[in-house]
Amino acid sequence: MKIRLLFILLILLMTNIFLSDCSDKRESAGSQSSYDPHKGQEDNFKQDGLRAKSKGLFKKKTEKAYSDPNLDELQEEKEKDERKPSPKNTYKKTQRMVIYKADYSLAVDRVKDTVKALELIIKKYKGYVDSVKSYESYKRAVITLRVPVKSFDSSLKELSKLGVIEKKSISARDVTEEFHDNSLRLDTHKKILLRLQTLLRQTYKAKERIKILKEIQRISAEIESIESRQKFLQNQASFSTIIVRLRSNLRHNIRRYLSSPFPWIRELASDKIWSFERDQGLFFKNYDYSKPKGFFSQKENYEGGYSNYLLTNPGNSAKLRLGITTNYPKTTIDFWDAAIEKDSNNRKYKKLNQIDIQSDGIKLKGNIYHISMKRIYFYAIAVRDDEILVAEGLFDGEAIYQEHKDSVDNFLKSIRW
Repeated sequence: MKIRLLFILLILLMTNIFLSDCSDKRESAGSQSSYDPHKGQEDNFKQDGLRAKSKGLFKKKTEKAYSDPNLDELQEEKEKDERKPSPKNTYKKTQRMVIYKADYSLAVDRVKDTVKALELIIKKYKGYVDSVKSYESYKRAVITLRVPVKSFDSSLKELSKLGVIEKKSISARDVTEEFHDNSLRLDTHKKILLRLQTLLRQTYKAKERIKILKEIQRISAEIESIESRQKFLQNQASFSTIIVRLRSNLRHNIRRYLSSPFPWIRELASDKIWSFERDQGLFFKNYDYSKPKGFFSQKENYEGGYSNYLLTNPGNSAKLRLGITTNYPKTTIDFWDAAIEKDSNNRKYKKLNQIDIQSDGIKLKGNIYHISMKRIYFYAIAVRDDEILVAEGLFDGEAIYQEHKDSVDNFLKSIRW
C-alpha cells in the first residue's frame, strides 16, 4: 500500500515539473517577439508597394510640372504688367516725341517749275520728296515732302514764298506716352515669349506642345506689330511731313494762252489743211525741192486740198509740207520767227533745238519742239519781199524723227524759191 502511494506521488511530481518547464518556454518565446516565417515577406511586399506608389506619384507630379505650361499664369502675369502705373506718374520724359505735319495749298504761275523749286528746298534741308502726283498736264500737283524736324519751320517759310497761299494747316501730335507704353508692352511680350520657349523645350506631350506653339505664334505676331508701330512713330517724329498742293494761276494761264493775232501762225503744228487764200494765209506755188529719201510725194492731193501734207513716209508717222503766205505787215524774218516762237511757248511746246540754214541765197530760220503726245515738230521760214515761205514737219515720236533727221536736213537745203 505504501509503495503504491509513493508511485502516485512520484508521477504527480514529474507531471508538475513538466508543466512548469513548458510554461517557462512559452514565456521566453513571448518575450523575444515570436518569429513568423511569412511575416517578413509580407512586410517586404508592403515596402515595395509604398516605393512603387511613391515613385508613381513623383513621376506624375514631375510630368505635370514639365508638361503643363500654365498659360493662365503667364496671361495673368502679362495682364499684371500691363496694369502697371501709367507713365504719367512713373516715366520721366527725357525727350518728347512729337509728329509735325503741314498741309499747304498754293496758287503758282507754273506748277512744273514750282515742283523743281520745292525739290531744291528740301534737298537744302537734307529732306526728300516722298511722292509727286500731277494732274491735267501739270495744271495741278500734290507733292509730299519729308524734312528733318529741326528744319520744319525753315522749310515752311521758304516754300511759302513760291506762290500765293490759299489755305494752310499745321498740326502737332505728342506720341511720347504711346511710344513708352508700347516699349513696356514689348518688353513684357518678349519675357513671356522667352518663358514659352523654355517650356516648349521641357514639354514632350504633343497636345501640350501644340498649345505652347500656338501661344508662341500669337505672342510673336504681337511683338512684330508693336515693333512696326514703334518704327513708324520714330520715323514720323524724326522727319516731319509737308503736303503741298499746287494750282496753276488761272488768270496767268489765260494771259499766256492768248492765240497769235496772225491766222497763218495759228494753223501751224496742226493736222488741218492750210485753208487760207493768198492775202490771208498759205498757198502753194513758186517753190521747188528734192524729194527726201524714205518719203512719198502727195503733191497733187496736197495742192488740191485733199491731203494735209506734201510728203509722208510709208507709215504716215513722218510728214512734211511747204507753203507761201503774205508778208503782212511787211517785216523781217526775225520778227516772224519771234512771233512763231512766242505762240509755240504759249502752247507749252518744249524747245529742243534751232534751225538756221543758208543755201543758194535762201535763209531758213526756225525751231524744233517736243509737243503733245511725245511728238516732234519743227518749222522753218524764209522771207522775201512780200512773201513768206513756211516749211513744217511732224513726227510721231523722237525715234521717228531721229530716223529721218538726215533726210529732213537734205530736204530743207534743197528748197528753191
